[in-house]
This record gives sequence, structure tokens and C-alpha cells, in this order.
Amino acid sequence: MSATVEKIFSSLSSSYKVKCVAGNAGRENYVEWVSVVEDDLRLVITNEIIFTSGIKNSYDGYLLELARKIYEFNCSALALKLGPYIRSVPQEVIDYCNEVSLPLFTIPPQGAMVEIVRDICHHIIYEETYQSNISETMQNIIFNTENLQSQINKLEKAGYSRESIYCPVIIEIERNERDDYEILTKDMQIYCERLINESGSLYVSFMYNRYLILIFIDCANKIIDSFVREFYLNQSLKFAGHKIYISVGPNRDNIFSIAKNFKRTLSITKPARKSGQKVTYYDFMGIYKLISEIEDISILKEFHDSALGSLIRFDTENGTDLLSFLETYLNCNGNVQEVAQKRYVHRNTVNNQIKKIEKITGIDPLTISGKVQFAIAFEIKDLLES
Repeated sequence: MSATVEKIFSSLSSSYKVKCVAGNAGRENYVEWVSVVEDDLRLVITNEIIFTSGIKNSYDGYLLELARKIYEFNCSALALKLGPYIRSVPQEVIDYCNEVSLPLFTIPPQGAMVEIVRDICHHIIYEETYQSNISETMQNIIFNTENLQSQINKLEKAGYSRESIYCPVIIEIERNERDDYEILTKDMQIYCERLINESGSLYVSFMYNRYLILIFIDCANKIIDSFVREFYLNQSLKFAGHKIYISVGPNRDNIFSIAKNFKRTLSITKPARKSGQKVTYYDFMGIYKLISEIEDISILKEFHDSALGSLIRFDTENGTDLLSFLETYLNCNGNVQEVAQKRYVHRNTVNNQIKKIEKITGIDPLTISGKVQFAIAFEIKDLLES
């Protein structure tokens, strides 16, 4: 779990007597760093805790204006040092921070702000190092880059049980040339971690190629389902215009199966994206689950070629589109009228194309066995192309 406002301030010595006076609903906000700001807010970056003694607090409304700007910059929390410049926190500031869920803390006059900032910096650095080690260990287990038992022992020393249930979830955000993809995916990771932190669930996260990987640990299915719903319900505007796909893997096995279950989940990302589904569950993938378990690719390719190979060659040599036509036919469950409407052709044309497909392939699309054979071949086609 990442550094959050709650974890950071809970780690501070009680002798500092720091109090949270507003914005409790935002205490699970993700924190990347901390800054002391007395003047130029242009130096502020997102996900920071901002400390100030209020030297510029020389007019009514200053602190409210400051809180609003801090919130607009997507900062994680605001800490006010009480003293000669800030005698007390105005009620309007407290009300605003409660309204927008911006955690607001106060430091007593005798409190040493510099020492508090130093301790928080140490905590953030430690937390990042700790999380990085956990993430690296999990990746070593999934991709089998080092001795499995050794990596599992490392995980257990960090407090993760080998007998816990590990569920892989893969999130893909469609690339947009207008955006910095690295920043976009980092924002996505922060957004997801914030959602999970709010539920109090245990997880590990890391980036793999173009995917954000979340490993939920000992989470009931309803918790993961809730995360998915909240993800799309509260999706930040910065992701507007991007298509985002979530693939949820099996949620039933311990750490010894995480590599296999990750591979299974990864295998459904492409067919999920192709179908346009926002959320896909491996457990609901039907026959695709059986196909994806066959490790001998030559067997899959042989089956695919026996069903679709001749049709693909015919299309290539004659400039026809029978393969796509057959896929439409199967997607319409063999309903000739529906195929005719989707392909903008007459019913007789549909029937003629079906006969042509049977002649080329030797498989009758009108029979149940023929439909099943073609359907499996198309599933294999998606798997081989992924």
C-alpha cells in the first residue's frame, strides 16, 4: 500500500500534537512528497502535503483562498502552523475542507514544523522503498526471474502470507498521442491506489509494458466488483476521451498460482479490447478458458488452420471478405435476417455466402457442430494474435 495522509500522520510522534481539524474523508489521499510554502504556489505539485506558517496571512479570506488553491492543485493535505500569523483556523476554511475532503491539520505554536516535515520525508522515502521492494518481489514471482521459494520468503517477511488469495487485475488505457503516456499511466496508478486505499484492502501494484497491474490480496469478489464500479463512476476528467479496459483474473488461488493466473488474465485483454467491453472477467470467458489452457501452440494453430485456413487463403487470392462475413454470422447466432441487416445485403445473398463458405471449408455453418468448430477457431485466432 502506498503512502497516504492517514499513514503519514499516524506515524508522527504524539509529542508533535498535530491535529486533523477537517477533511477526514480525504485521509486516504495518496502522498508523493511534502513542501513548505509561504509565497509562490506555482512551485506546488500534485499529491503533496503543503505546510505553511501563514506569513502572508494579512487579510480576511487569505486562508480560504489558500485552501482553494491547494485543492485546485490536487494536493493531498494542508497543514497550518498556529502562531503569530495564524492564531486560529476560520470556520469557513474548516467548512470548505470538509466539503471537498481536503485533510486540514494544525500544528501547535510550540510544534517544530521543520522536524515534522523532516520526519514525513523520511517516512515517504521509507514507504516508497518498501513498496518498490514488494512490487519487485511480486514481479519476480510472476515472471519467474529468480528462485520462487526465495521470493516467497521475502514476501512473507514483509507480512504477506503465501496462503492468502491473490487476484490479478489488469488495466489498460488506450494510448493518445496528445498525452504524455508515462504521466497518464502514473496518474492512473495513483487514482487506482487511492480507490483501493479507501476500501482498506491489501494490494500490490506495478506497471508491465502498457498495462497497470493490481494484485488484490484476500479480497472478496464483491470488493473487487466495488472497485471496478467506483473506478468508472468516479473516473477523473483527465482520463476523459480515453478508452480504458479492465480484465479481472481468477480470485481463488494462493501465491503459487499467481504466475499462471496472471498469464490467464493477460490472455483475455486483447479479446476484451476487441469486443469493446470495459470490464472482462476471466471466470466468465466460457470456452476461451479451455483454449487458453492449451500450452502447445501448434495444436491450436492446426485446429485454426483446419477450420479457417482455406477461407483466409480464398479471401486473399480473390479479394473477398468471407472470413468477416462468417464472423458476423456467428455473432448473430446464425440469424439470417439479422446478418442481412448488418451486412446490408438480401437474405438470399446471406444464404449463398453460407453455401460458398461450406464449399470452401468443408464445414457446414448451419449445423451446431459447424458453428462450434468455427467459433472455437475464431477464439483461437484472437488468442494467437494477442
